[in-house]
Amino acid sequence: MDSLVLFDYIKHLSIPSLLNAIKVGGQYPPLVPFLVSLSYIIFNRTEDAAVFIGNGIFLGILIFSIYGIVKNIYNKKSGVLAAFLVTMYPIIFGHSRVFMYDLPVTAVVCLSIYIFQKTDNFKKTGYSLLFGITFGLGLLTKFSFLLFSTSAIFYYGYRNCSKVAGYILKGRFFLSISSYLKQIKNLFIAALITAILASIWYIPNFARFLQAIFIYPETCREVSPLTFSFASISYYFFRSINYQISFFLFLIFVIGLFYFIRLRLKNKLFLIFWVLFSYIGCTLENYKSPRYTMPYLPAIAIISSIGLMSIQHKKSRVIITTIAVIISVVQFFTYSYGAKFFPSFLKVDFPTKFAVLSNVNSIILFNQKGGDNPLEQNTIFKKEDWKTEEILDVIVNSSGNIKNKSMNVFIIPDDPRIHSPLTSLAYLKRLPFTFHVGSCEHISTSRRDVVITKDGNWMVPPYFMEKINQSVNWFEENIGEFTLIKRINLPDNSNLLIYKQNNIEFLK
Repeated sequence: MDSLVLFDYIKHLSIPSLLNAIKVGGQYPPLVPFLVSLSYIIFNRTEDAAVFIGNGIFLGILIFSIYGIVKNIYNKKSGVLAAFLVTMYPIIFGHSRVFMYDLPVTAVVCLSIYIFQKTDNFKKTGYSLLFGITFGLGLLTKFSFLLFSTSAIFYYGYRNCSKVAGYILKGRFFLSISSYLKQIKNLFIAALITAILASIWYIPNFARFLQAIFIYPETCREVSPLTFSFASISYYFFRSINYQISFFLFLIFVIGLFYFIRLRLKNKLFLIFWVLFSYIGCTLENYKSPRYTMPYLPAIAIISSIGLMSIQHKKSRVIITTIAVIISVVQFFTYSYGAKFFPSFLKVDFPTKFAVLSNVNSIILFNQKGGDNPLEQNTIFKKEDWKTEEILDVIVNSSGNIKNKSMNVFIIPDDPRIHSPLTSLAYLKRLPFTFHVGSCEHISTSRRDVVITKDGNWMVPPYFMEKINQSVNWFEENIGEFTLIKRINLPDNSNLLIYKQNNIEFLK
């Protein structure tokens, strides 16, 4: 939706339109929708085009950056294998098929680390300037970028600071300053560039930023495990096996990690810092989801790759690497297209006590079914018709000429298969509709000329259910105030129910 609005501002390029464009968006900075909006100049404004162009750009950046990082610290073959492995992780290729910000921020985190390596600790001025630009664009992608990028870069900064501290302790303070003067200047310029770029969005949208950081996560506190509980600490560990990497590629990581730890390799510790500090930071956050830790999965792929390629016994190295590649390819195609000769779902259940303690019921060995929630893991190609055109036509045709300039449509289930395409298509058709969703507003206090609900199979994140249930209960208690316009059967075998409020005056 943001990309559609931005495109309209870009078409009518002017100072007022640019000022309005800066304010576009809800919780997130505008880099992703801005890049996609530029593609509409060439391609039609469709969701498929937006996903293909946006994710095509960032998937390319991800592959290029991972290859570059590994080539810098080890060799080219390991770089190729690492880039291959990360694109074979289910949550990575799953998110390459949906319009979300988690794949883009993963790509820009890797790019910032690669460019930082090229700065040689800010000794190279050109790359230092490029790093400042990259870091600024990273902050304009999603603010979680800061946690993952600094988790990796911290190690390099620590090494430099320890050298300076050593000089100071030996009474050579001025010598240390003069030795690092160029690096300090380049660091300052890079930081200034980052600040200027980031300020474009963060200054006019500072209130939104604070709300997303401090207020929004509080709504999820009741459905998230306690911060220092075992369920919280182990949350992302088990999700990496079940949803992010998959069980068999996690075993490949364990093998790679064994050989990686034994390897004498300069700067290898930054990969451990990248995963460890990111993991701790995300664990301390109440609001948890498997997609939030995607930006440290490249480090896991890199460790796996370097570890496997460092195996001294050639035959063992070839066998294990070949197995890893075969597993990746088979998993990719079965998860994407399905294969009847493989089980659709295979798991090992945990004992009841451990399941309660960890808040995880089982380890998933194989999963062709894909994810239940497209925001978490969408691996299977789907060509279902969610009747968006029909729903809009029903609302338009049944309302006649409404006296209000804008039709207020309240969607109770915050289902991305319903409200997202409805909002976008109504905007493209220039329909005077204002949409409200149950995850953000309560139906009793919201304007509602038309109400949309479902009779089953709700795809709603658990942290929204309390608000949505309140609207459901109110609607059921006040159903007499509404008239059912249409019942539409959906691909998940549920029915979409469209109601209009009785006291709305319509002109014939």
